[in-house]
Amino acid sequence: MSLLAPLVGLVLVIAAVAVGLALGRGPRRPALDLTGDSAPSPGLARLRAAALWSRWTALGVGVLLVVLASHLGGLGRGLMLAPAAFGGAQVLGVLVADLVARGAARTPGIAALEVRRVRDFVPRGPLRLVAVTAVALVALLSWTVALGDPDDLGRAGRALAYSCGAGCAGLRSPWPGSYYAVPLLAALAVVVLLAALALAATVRRPRNGADERIRRVDETVRRRAAESVLAGVGVAVAGSLCGVALVTAELARQPDLPTSIALGGWLAMGAGVLGLTTLAWSGALLLVPGSAGSASARPATPVQPGRAKA
Repeated sequence: MSLLAPLVGLVLVIAAVAVGLALGRGPRRPALDLTGDSAPSPGLARLRAAALWSRWTALGVGVLLVVLASHLGGLGRGLMLAPAAFGGAQVLGVLVADLVARGAARTPGIAALEVRRVRDFVPRGPLRLVAVTAVALVALLSWTVALGDPDDLGRAGRALAYSCGAGCAGLRSPWPGSYYAVPLLAALAVVVLLAALALAATVRRPRNGADERIRRVDETVRRRAAESVLAGVGVAVAGSLCGVALVTAELARQPDLPTSIALGGWLAMGAGVLGLTTLAWSGALLLVPGSAGSASARPATPVQPGRAKA
């Protein structure tokens, strides 16, 4: 069974939905004015410029990685890892931008002691959506791994063996068992680790918290970086869920399979719808940063004024 054609069609549909969401959100937050004589901090302007450059570079690199993965991975493994590669590139882009412009973005002046937490900058609603999508992916992969069997060449976890009565048995592949699930989960673990590093770097960057204007602009810069990290993880997780759900539903809903497996195929379709929803939101936020899901983020909590250098 060739999966390239339906996956290409799926990507095109998701891209169209993402563009529609990004352009149809109505009034968005105004763009940051970080240039000119009235700019609150030239360092923040350089950080924002680095973020814009790295975002578009990461999008290009991500597309290149998807093409390479689809051609280099044997037996569909690379194609299965393509969403993780794309999402990882977006997260890495945020981390690189922060590290490159970190020194310039150290806003001058007197610092205020404050507590800055990751949850203050990551939108809660989208975070829950990505978390639920990740749980659905792990649950689906756990089921497919449990049912996985060796294929006709002995490759473990790549086929689905079934019995449908006396003298009725078969073997279907490629089944997303351990042959695909193990490298996929390892790749997603790397993406999550990169996301944790990127969020930590973004949140812990020093600033002049005593200047209200700088603090307000700086928080917007951090929030958009956190959104991009979350969107990158969302693409990795949701894209993987869509791929696994597509393959699982195609193989599990065959008429000669047991009812329990067929039911799992229908549930996989439901998980695929969830993945499409998360993927469309993530794509929209990558295309138009600040277009969704930031209202629930909270500002950092001031503790007390201090005299430390920011």
